[in-house]
Order: sequence, then C-alpha cells, then structure tokens
Amino acid sequence: MHAAGLAAAVALTVAPAHAAAPIHVVEPSDPAASNQWHLDAMRALEGWATVKDLSATTTTLAVIDANIELGSPEMRDRTVTGWDFRFDQPYATAWILGNTLHGTFVASLAAASTGNNFLGAGLAGPTSAVKVMPLRIVDESDLCGTGVRGDDPTRTQTITTATLRALDYAIDRGAKVINMSLGTPTTPLAAEPFRAVMQKARDRGVLIVTASGNEGIDHDRLASEDLVSIQVYDPADPDAPGSTATTARDGCLSSMAGSYSEFSGDLAADERTKWQNGTVEDITIDGKPYKRRYITASPRGSKSYPGAFSEAPFNFDNIVVVTGSNQAGGRWKTPCPGTPEEARTRICGGANYGTYADVVAPSEGVIVTAQVIPGTPGTWSSQSGTSFGAPMVAGAAALLRSVRPDLTPQQIKAAMLHGVSDANLRTGNITPSDVFSVTRMLAAAGIGVADPKPPTSSGSIDAPTWNAAARTSTFTDDVTSDPDGSITRRDWTFVDAEGRTTRVTSAGVSTSQSFPLNGPVTTTLKVTDGAGNTRTLRPVTDPVYGARRDIVKLRFDGARPYALDGDLLSGNLAASQVGLQKTVRGTGTMRNLAGQTVTVTVDVKTNLVGGNASGTVEVRDPVRGTLTLTVSSATMTRDTATDAMAVRKTGLTGTFTGLDLSVRDTDD
Repeated sequence: MHAAGLAAAVALTVAPAHAAAPIHVVEPSDPAASNQWHLDAMRALEGWATVKDLSATTTTLAVIDANIELGSPEMRDRTVTGWDFRFDQPYATAWILGNTLHGTFVASLAAASTGNNFLGAGLAGPTSAVKVMPLRIVDESDLCGTGVRGDDPTRTQTITTATLRALDYAIDRGAKVINMSLGTPTTPLAAEPFRAVMQKARDRGVLIVTASGNEGIDHDRLASEDLVSIQVYDPADPDAPGSTATTARDGCLSSMAGSYSEFSGDLAADERTKWQNGTVEDITIDGKPYKRRYITASPRGSKSYPGAFSEAPFNFDNIVVVTGSNQAGGRWKTPCPGTPEEARTRICGGANYGTYADVVAPSEGVIVTAQVIPGTPGTWSSQSGTSFGAPMVAGAAALLRSVRPDLTPQQIKAAMLHGVSDANLRTGNITPSDVFSVTRMLAAAGIGVADPKPPTSSGSIDAPTWNAAARTSTFTDDVTSDPDGSITRRDWTFVDAEGRTTRVTSAGVSTSQSFPLNGPVTTTLKVTDGAGNTRTLRPVTDPVYGARRDIVKLRFDGARPYALDGDLLSGNLAASQVGLQKTVRGTGTMRNLAGQTVTVTVDVKTNLVGGNASGTVEVRDPVRGTLTLTVSSATMTRDTATDAMAVRKTGLTGTFTGLDLSVRDTDD
C-alpha cells in the first residue's frame, strides 16, 4: 500500500514559530455549511485556517467526470478552461440540463466557493487558489445508476477513449492534481492501454486521486475469487434478460429487487451449481413473481481501475486511492436485507477496501451542490459513495501544493498517508482516527501542527430568545469547550438592517449576550482561548421575532405623493416606545410591535377635496400569514394651512408580530 521511505521524503524545514502560531478558525457563512459534517471529520476548517495567511500559487485540479454545471455560482471564478470529450466540443459555460449531476457533486466538494449565499444553499470549499479544470467523459445516457451501461460495448469504448484523451489534456495543460471519481473492475490486460498516459502523469509530477469503488468488496479477494452478482428482477421489465420489448430499452434494469453480490467461495453448494449452470429461477417476493440469476460480475484476477494502477503490474506511486467512512467514523457500507444469517456473506454495496486503499474520507450522506435550473431556488443534496470522498482528498492535496509547490506527488501522498493504519484500511475495519485529516497532512509537510486545538463548536449561534418586557434579544452560542485550556473571551458583533454595527465583549465563561435591537440583525461571535486560538462562528440572522426592526408600513396607493403624520394610541405599548416616522410617498415605520396589541390612529393629508373615505389595513406576517382589517369610513377635515384634506382613520386594532402593515385609501 505505502511504499517504504515515503514519509521520510517529507522531512521539510519550517520555522518553529510558524508551526506554533495560533489557529484562527472561521466557520463558513454558507447556508449549507452547518450540514457539511465532513468538514469537522477531516479537520478541514482548522486546516484552511492554518494556510490562510500563507503565500500560495494557483493549483489546477482536473476533474474527469460527467457534466459540471459551470453556470453555478459555486463554480464562478473557480475554473480554468476544460473540454467536453464525450461530444468533442468546448466545455459549455451555460447550464446544461438533463445530464447526470455526478460531476457537479464532485466539483462542489473539491472547490466550491466559500462565503457565497448560493440561492440559500451555498457550500464551503477550500482556498480559491485551487481551480477546477472540467473534463467531461460521460453523459447521462451512458449510465445505469452510478455505473456505465453494460449493454453497449461501443459506448464503453467511447468512454475509454474519452478518458485517455482527458488525462492527456489535463497533463499537457498543467493540472497538478487529477480527480477520477470513477472506475471499473477489469483485468490488468484490459487496463494496459492506460499505461503510457499514467506513466506520463508520473513523469510530469501529477498526483491522481481516485475513488476505491462502491461495490463494498474486499479488493484483495478479486485476485483469487470470482465476484458473483445475484440479480433479482421483474421479468416484465423491458430490459430484463429475454425480454422481447421493442420500446424503453436502454440496457438498465430498473426493477432490481433484493440484489446483492457474493464471492464465489462464499456461495452455498446449490448456489454454486446455479451459477455454474447459468440457472434462472422463479421466486416470489411479497406475493409478486420475480426471477433470480447468478452471473459473474468480476472474474478472478480483476482489479478496480484506475486505483489498481498503484499495484502490480503497473506500480505507479503517484496514485491515491480513497475508501469511504460513515458518519460514525467506521467504513461506509450498505446493510443487506434479511436475517443476519441470510446476510452473512452477502455484499450489498459500500466502500471497497484492501491493500490498494490509501486513505479514508467521508462517503455517507455527504452534502453536495445539486444541479440548479436558472430561475428556481438553489438546493443541496445528500449523497453517498466513495466518489464524494475522493474530491475532498483531491481538494486538500491541491491546497497543500498551492502553499508548497515544491513538493512532489510522492511527498504529497506521503503527507496524506501520515498516521493512517494500513491494517485497518486493508481489512476495512475503519476507525475515526483513520479518517483523512487536513491538519495532519499539513503537519506532515511541515505546516502547522497535526492536532491544533482551537475552541470547539457543534454548529452556530442559537436562534435568539426575545424578551418582550425588556425589549431585548438574548443570543447563546454553542461553543462547547476548549480542548487544551479554557475560553477567555467572547467578542459579539451585531449588524442591523441599516448596517449599523455594535460590538460587545464578554468574559469567556458567559455563553450568552443580551442586546436591545432594532432588527433584523445579523450576529457573529469570535471565541478566544488562553493560547490565542480563536473560532468565529458562522453568523445567524434573526429575521422575524423580537430581535429585529418590526416594521409597519403604511402604504397609500395612488398617483399623487402623500405626506404622512400619525400617532399611536394606547394598547399595552406606550406611545413613546413606538413612533411613526414622517416620510413621503406614503411609507411610514413603526418599531417594536412584536407580540403587542395596539390601536393605531393615522392622519392622512391628501390633495383630494371633501367626502368620506374607506380604507383597508393589511397585516402581513411572513410566518403566520395575512390578517386584514377593514375601516368602513373616515372623517374628512380641511387643513386651511395647506388647503388639503386630512383623513382621520381611527379604531384600527390588531395584534402585530413583526409585520408589514399597509393602509389603502379606496376613495381615490
């Protein structure tokens, strides 16, 4: 797995003062960042903080995959010129709909823009010094689920040729890291056409990061045993074996039920006979007829490429193979249905493992950027697969090379493997300490320390609690502890809707801060420990409740401008606490109405002459819906000073909870 002596190749000299510098962690403000559990699992935020102030070159990370939506704001300013090898054309920068999302998922994990609120669903990625080179080799029509269609050898050859060309393109155009979240089990002989381009990558100093695969198998067993696929399918499926259907055939079985794999050595005697005889049998599942057959998924002697290029007969040492962990820090795998005894030898998917695996990265329920159709809300998606652990590692490798461009692929790989248990990766018995760590990699390369200990956090500032009597909001943080000492200081920053900033410092032991606000307000918090390490929590905005400027707008529809005066009569809120501001064109503001029942009297001076007027008060609450109050009449009086008419509307009573209040003069 790990060539002897590689770790020693990374013995680099760095000034001790730099290695001991305090860590200043800033949790990303991207809306989906709090769900990116892999950032904590990989110590990514601490790693990014370690290199934040170091000079860096730009490292190009080639992503050989399906379509990447370059129209996504997550990719804006994060790419260099690529190519569409599937259709042999320039890479489109506009949205390409109807294509597999896989490439977009992968690219977002490798290099998403940090600090951008992407339609309410932004993700966080590493430094902007990492640029993605998009290289497309497959289209949605090429795939069955996450694998290439097996019914069309010509299509498979087209993809193989596209991959060879994409590798050559990336190497010639300066990519120093290549991510390949793809692969297939095949024989070394079938992989031989890739030898020359893989050798070229090694000679040019290119690191290749690839996924181990999602079959859930012990990769080492493929050398001596057949991997047998047990397919359970609906015979009515137009793609079922033996089907005579003439429509809807795409070579992808869509009705697989209870399918799984086993190594031939684990088959029971009767199963082995069925496999060897090619038997197709009738079975029943939940009262419905199905068919089952045993086929050879991968014959003995197969290996999963491109990861297996690190093994004999190729032995390239510039390849990093990434297996996957779950959210508990164990190996990601998909449990098989049935009783424990039935599932004893069944393999239903998960991260491949074995001697060829180098590192382990989060691969279960990973948050990725989904494809977005222009004009619709953005979103994120939760995905599982080693395809998504690989780009995390590739992005980290590119980050290291950006701040240490002198390192060779072999040195970067050695730094990445530092501290990993070969035995656990070989057997699949993954533990949380085996999960790839950005800070551990950096420390092995002489940057920072392996285990920096800034204050720890489980998320962000909690939603504030509104105190109506005191007219304040109380904000509480969830910084849980300081691993190597104590928290000594908290610096709160409050920014209201008009950009006014207030800063408050409190003792480290105090986890909450009360503050009178005219919200909505955005609050951030920096926590400092005794060693000078800090953590700045991702900001929280209170948009609805008491910690906001509760706005009541009095809107008068009509062609003429209006001058507005008004006063607030009692309820349980003193007139001095709420004021109606003078303005023009019919807009006024009342503050701090949350949870209050008030009676409003408004004087409206119009340019109209005489008559009575009726009006409507619309109370709009973005959380609770709309309440409408109607005024049937109003008294008109003449203003001799301005020769205008004053319309006095009285008796407008309602409970206001942070609302938008509008009054319409229907007499115009």
